[in-house]
Amino acid sequence: MQVVGKVTAEAARLTGLRPGTPLIAGCMDTIGASIGSGVIKQGECFIIMGTAARVSGPLGKAQFDSRFMNCTTSSPNSGYISAPSMEWAPR
Repeated sequence: MQVVGKVTAEAARLTGLRPGTPLIAGCMDTIGASIGSGVIKQGECFIIMGTAARVSGPLGKAQFDSRFMNCTTSSPNSGYISAPSMEWAPR
């Protein structure tokens, strides 16, 4: 865990958080697994095994598709997509 900053007065006003609250850097598990496995470019993928098994990979741009589990990153030009392995892999 790493403190990367504190809630500013303006952010406190907008969010209801207390000014000065420490901000901790983190990310979603799928994004962390992707970075940790070295899968960071569009066209690459990895299999994540947890509560649910799924095939995941980076997208070239942030987009949403209701058929998949999507998430965006801090970059407006990227995102990740995951598909349940049992449904997607055979296609």
